This record gives sequence, C-alpha cells and structure tokens, in this order.
Amino acid sequence: MSESRELVKYTSMMVTVLLVFGMWHFMVARESGRYIERFAYRSIESLSTALPVKNLSSINESQAVKRSSQPSDFYSLDSRDLVVRAAFGRTLSTMNIPQKIEFSLSWLIVFLLTCGLAYLLCKRRLPGVHAVMAVVMYGMIAGVVIIPYASHYYGAVRTYFTGMVVLAPVICIGMRDFGEKIKVRGDIILAVVLVFYALCTSGIMHSFWGIVK
Repeated sequence: MSESRELVKYTSMMVTVLLVFGMWHFMVARESGRYIERFAYRSIESLSTALPVKNLSSINESQAVKRSSQPSDFYSLDSRDLVVRAAFGRTLSTMNIPQKIEFSLSWLIVFLLTCGLAYLLCKRRLPGVHAVMAVVMYGMIAGVVIIPYASHYYGAVRTYFTGMVVLAPVICIGMRDFGEKIKVRGDIILAVVLVFYALCTSGIMHSFWGIVK
C-alpha cells in the first residue's frame, strides 16, 4: 500500500513538472514553444520515414514509392548536432592523441555511469525521489542522442551537464557498491578515470605532446 502511494506521489510530481514546463513554453515563452513545435514536427517526420510500410493497401502505390524513397533522418548523424556526431566518432580520424584519449574516457564514464545506475536501481539502494530523478535525467540524455534534431533544438551539452547534477553521486555510489559485488575497488577505478579525464579537459595531457588546448 505504501509503495502504491509513493508511486502515485512521484507520478503526480512528474506530471506537475511536465504541465508547468508546457505552460511556460507555450503560454509565457512562446518563442521557445515554437521551437518545440518545429522540433516535434521534424522528429515525427523522421520517425515516419524510418518505419517500414506494412500495410500497402491503406495507401496508394505512388505514395508508398515516394515514402520509401525519402531518406530518413532518424538513423543519420546529420540530424544530430556537432557534439553528438563527435561522440559517435564522426571526427575521430581528425583527432590528435589527447583528444582520442578524452574520447575513450568519455565513453568509459558513460559505461561506468550506466553500470552504477543499473546496479543501484536493481538493488533499490536509491531513495525514491533520487531514483526517479536519476532515471529521468538519464532518459533525457539518451533521448537527446536518440531523437533526431533534439540535440539541435535543446543541446546535448546542456542536457548532459544538467543531468550530471543528479547522476554524479549515482556513479560514485554505484561504482563503489558494484565494485564490492565483483570484488574490485570500483571507487579506485572511477577515481583513476576521472583524474585522467581532468588532465585531458584541463589541457595538461595535451602539453605532454606539445599541443596547446
């Protein structure tokens, strides 16, 4: 009974936040509301061209041919911003050695974050509110990458660093507990990764190769 009440409470909180978000963007900040409309239209259009046509009897042949011949933006990196394209290796061939190290460490941090969050959720180690917020923030980051044009209209960097406010403690606690489970010092591994990542982002790693960042 108490779990049902908690679920209703957290669901009501999320619905309220979404309602306030919608009222702000469509009734107060109307320019951003128009951006959201354009983003939704382009994303739905990309998804509709990505899905296969299963029932040809419901549309005429010319429409089916036209629809199938349209290139879909859903699977194209061009429908994502420069940061997402770089994250998926579009610029990997032009990166220098420190940038490639930073690229690898970034994906390693995402992997550790995913493992830590999954472990804490499975073991129910997170308080209810923090668990909901962590899942929502992780979903937002994934959504900006997966949904076409979301990174263009909202920004992958903005979403990532906003999510890290909630997810940063999760990766620390999750890796510590997950490391104890597999008999490895997860906190030490995370600390080493973060130190090397800080060396890359600060430009110190670049100076070892004589590169000014």
